[in-house]
Amino acid sequence: MAADFHTPETKILEIIGLHILNELGIDVKINNAQEKTAPDYILKPGVYLDFQYSNDFKKYGDIRIDTVSAYEKEKKNRISLQKTIRESAINTRHHSLFPFLEQFIRINKKGKYFESNNIIAVIYFIYNYEFSMESQKQPDQILLLATASIRKYIYDNWKTLLSTGALKLNDKSKLGDKHGSAFICIALDELTSEFCYTSPRRFAPFPSSVGCFIDKKLRYLIS
Repeated sequence: MAADFHTPETKILEIIGLHILNELGIDVKINNAQEKTAPDYILKPGVYLDFQYSNDFKKYGDIRIDTVSAYEKEKKNRISLQKTIRESAINTRHHSLFPFLEQFIRINKKGKYFESNNIIAVIYFIYNYEFSMESQKQPDQILLLATASIRKYIYDNWKTLLSTGALKLNDKSKLGDKHGSAFICIALDELTSEFCYTSPRRFAPFPSSVGCFIDKKLRYLIS
C-alpha cells in the first residue's frame, strides 16, 4: 500500500533516506524544503532523486508506480472504468501506453517519472507491514531504482500489465482533489531480477543489515 508523502513521518524518512544515499556515496542534499512537490533530493543542478516508502509488502508484494498524477474524472464508476481499461488492453492495437489511456481518461499530468528525465532514480523503503515511528523505522528492504528502468519496464510490458489488472485508478476527492490519479503495480521481484544486484548492507541509522537492491544502471554513483 502506498503511503501519504506529505506527513511529518515522511519528512523524517526522507532524512534517513538522505543518510542512506550518502553512505552509498551518492552526494545528494534535500531539495524539497521550500516546495513540497519538488523532487526530494538534488545531486547537482538539474539532476534529482526521489524518495518513496511502501507499507504492507507482505500482503501486496509490489511497488506502485505513479503513472498518471492527474486526470479529469469521468462520470463512469471508477471500478467499472478500471475493468473497461483492463479488457480493452487485451487486444488493443495501440503501440503506446499514454495514447491508449487517453481513450478512457483525459490526462492532465503524467506521473513525475514520465514527465521529466531530470529525476534519475528513486529510493524505496519497503515495509512488510506498517511503518511505525515507535517500533519500525528500519525498512525490511531498500530498493534504489533508475527511473529509466521504470519507464523501460512499463513501456515494454504495459499491455500485459494493464490486461492483468495492474493499473489502479485512485479517487482523491477525500483529499480535496477534484482529479483522479492512476498507478501501476509491479511485482518487486520482476524489477529486481531484470535490473538490480543485491547488496546486503548495514547502514548507520539502523541496528541491523537491510537487503538492498541497487539498479545496475546506477553503479557509477555508488562508492
